Amino acid sequence: MVLYGMILPLLVKKPKQNINLKHITLENPKIRGLCTHLPIWSDVQSIPVARVPTLPVGASGYWSLWSVRFAGNDERQVKYLPIYIKPDGSYFAPASNRIWDVLCSGTVEIISGSSTAKNSDIYQMLRFVAEEQGKLVFEDMLVDYKADLSEQMDKGEYSFAARKRAIERIGLPEVKNYRLRQLVDEQLNWSQQINEKQHVYPELSLHIVFEIKG
Repeated sequence: MVLYGMILPLLVKKPKQNINLKHITLENPKIRGLCTHLPIWSDVQSIPVARVPTLPVGASGYWSLWSVRFAGNDERQVKYLPIYIKPDGSYFAPASNRIWDVLCSGTVEIISGSSTAKNSDIYQMLRFVAEEQGKLVFEDMLVDYKADLSEQMDKGEYSFAARKRAIERIGLPEVKNYRLRQLVDEQLNWSQQINEKQHVYPELSLHIVFEIKG
């Protein structure tokens, strides 16, 4: 619980108004590194029960924080997905983000270390919603990723073509042939790396779960 309390404020989406404070986000390498190593929650762990005073009376349910990333890829390719469901499994997107904001503000009271609900049932309901919403998040990430990869390919191909022309212009035939063979090997290795980057898969992980008592 202490770790969650330390990490959650790092995920705040808007800077504080205090001009004396430095706003840090996931773009900060150190913060990104911390978030990359957030603990993974499993259905054998207890679900803490929390009261959020700023939420409307009767706002009870389960709130969770998931990460969507490219499996085995750059840790910068990750987005966090808050999911809030009612006890019957109904999903509420606005409440998901509102509770996230409230949690980041620190106005949360832990009233019990363990929910009386069956953890596996809660996990399955949250997982079902997270997979649906996570698919949309992953598709958006994939569009940006492929656009960036296409730009890398264009720049790389242009660079190799320019280097080839430069080699062919100057030097003895033996030297030019040696350098051209080196360039071909380098380009082949680069092409293999680009090809590997084209195959990305989603990885969905659960990090935090709270039962919210209204």
